[in-house]
Amino acid sequence: MRPLLLHLDPMLSLRRIALILASWYFIMPPPVPTRVPPGHPPYLGNWRILRTFDDADACRKFAATLQKNTHEMKARRELARATCISSDDPRMRPEDANPHPAE
Repeated sequence: MRPLLLHLDPMLSLRRIALILASWYFIMPPPVPTRVPPGHPPYLGNWRILRTFDDADACRKFAATLQKNTHEMKARRELARATCISSDDPRMRPEDANPHPAE
């Protein structure tokens, strides 16, 4: 009997492996925002990683719980800017994004 992987499309298998290997970050933007020209992806490598997760659902649940349980208005506004992102997102790599510091 052949292993199951031999019957799958090789690219599909690689995508599944990549999804399994990727972790998820709950990240917060830097205190001083960077300017990004229209049409360019924002560089997220300088955002602060607050926590790492095995999957997107766990990250989103954490974000929702944190937002719900935070009562100070300033902290709630800051958390509203935070997001979950895959560790393999190209915006996390400087060569794939164009950071432009505020002038």
